[in-house]
Amino acid sequence: MKRCFSRYTQRLKTVFLAHARAEHDVARQLAEFLEFGCNLTCYVEDGLIGGEQDLISMAEEGLSADVLVLLLSPTSSPARWVRERWEPVLFDQARRGGVEVVTVLLQECSFPPLLRRRNFIDGTTNRLTTRRLLKRWFWQREREPATLPSTEFSSGLENLYSTLADHGGTALVSGADASRFAREACVAQHLRRVRTFRRLDVWKGPPSRLGAPGSPLVHSKMRRIFVSGPLVCACHGC
Repeated sequence: MKRCFSRYTQRLKTVFLAHARAEHDVARQLAEFLEFGCNLTCYVEDGLIGGEQDLISMAEEGLSADVLVLLLSPTSSPARWVRERWEPVLFDQARRGGVEVVTVLLQECSFPPLLRRRNFIDGTTNRLTTRRLLKRWFWQREREPATLPSTEFSSGLENLYSTLADHGGTALVSGADASRFAREACVAQHLRRVRTFRRLDVWKGPPSRLGAPGSPLVHSKMRRIFVSGPLVCACHGC
């Protein structure tokens, strides 16, 4: 009972999305994608660059969040990157405040090469992969903050990514694929966390969804993965 109570009272991480008006729809879609499956609250409207502001001044406001995400594009990138302005904000102040800064390049534009050295995601090629990489970064941050997440997305696991990681759903897969997905998507820690919950051994689920006896079931409303006997169950907030 104590474990359930702590889960419902844990503080959500805050994410500030600094962006230009031209990318406002992209920022909203990204926030919706991230909030599904991550313990996050994303601030989109607060991160919209106004008339008298630029990306650096908006980033400085975003240092009140746990994570500052810079959405870079020709419309959000400042005409001039004055090092005496951006470096203290994005590096010195962020470090002192314990704020992680993530840079997402949406379209090619000019920006300091130094931003590529830490938490940089190139999103100029595939927008869905960009969203998945950022979500994976947050999952990896929960598990091993000092380790960079993998950029691999196996084509054979696309069904699991689209069904379970991107949105909630149910999929019948082999136990080997379920384990490979958990490792690759940076959620394998949830397998170890719940493997001792033996009461899941007796859970059989609706017969119509289980298929043939012994078939593993992967189910996700959000993100937690449980392994017990022949069944694999992934769900958010279970």
